[in-house]
Amino acid sequence: MRKSAALAVALAFAGITFAQQTQSGSSQGQYPTGGPKHHKEWCRQNWEKCKQMKLERLSAKKECLEKSQSYEAYKECEFLRKHGHSIR
Repeated sequence: MRKSAALAVALAFAGITFAQQTQSGSSQGQYPTGGPKHHKEWCRQNWEKCKQMKLERLSAKKECLEKSQSYEAYKECEFLRKHGHSIR
């Protein structure tokens, strides 16, 4: 498990980005990729979608907290969740 966590951290520091980028002009209904100010404006314009996405993130974070037996396992779960991999 520690090797997996180390690999996850190494990938993160290597600058590998798994998140999909969206264009600013077509952000209606899609998750924003800009900074906090852009995110705030997007949430104002797309409240229901924003709320749904925030609730999904909270639910996944809670699942990681409940299933993990150590801090390292929790961080690995968070990394995998963030990058779209299934939670064990």
